[in-house]
Amino acid sequence: MKISIEYTDSKEIEVLIRGGATNPEVLQIVNALHALNAKTTNENQIIGTHNEATYILDLDTILFFESEGEIVSAVTSENRYRVKQRLYEINELVGETKFIQISKWCIANIKKIEKVELGINATMTVFFKDTNYRQVLTRSYMKHFKTKVLGG
Repeated sequence: MKISIEYTDSKEIEVLIRGGATNPEVLQIVNALHALNAKTTNENQIIGTHNEATYILDLDTILFFESEGEIVSAVTSENRYRVKQRLYEINELVGETKFIQISKWCIANIKKIEKVELGINATMTVFFKDTNYRQVLTRSYMKHFKTKVLGG
């Protein structure tokens, strides 16, 4: 293993790892960095990966969290980031002040919701501000959504 350190005036720390994606040493280093980042991020941030790079995401920039099978993503207006937490863990992390669960597979940022439209079969579609993203609000989450977001 070769270790190179470059000191700069930047306040932000950047870590670049070169090696095979399945190399056990690389995976061990990445896991250690994730653990370190988890300790240094605050409650308004979450760690996400995109194109093999790791990012610290502010919760305010996230439109929604979405689960597709085993993969959970944080979706912003620019990208989709894979996160390590399961959807129920994210629900506990973000609380109910800024986010609300709108389906079994989606937790939405309340401040990023632009509008809600009634669809076929009494379903509702949630549209997000300044994007083309939309998510279905399922019936089992509708009453709580109406109370919390729509005020009725």
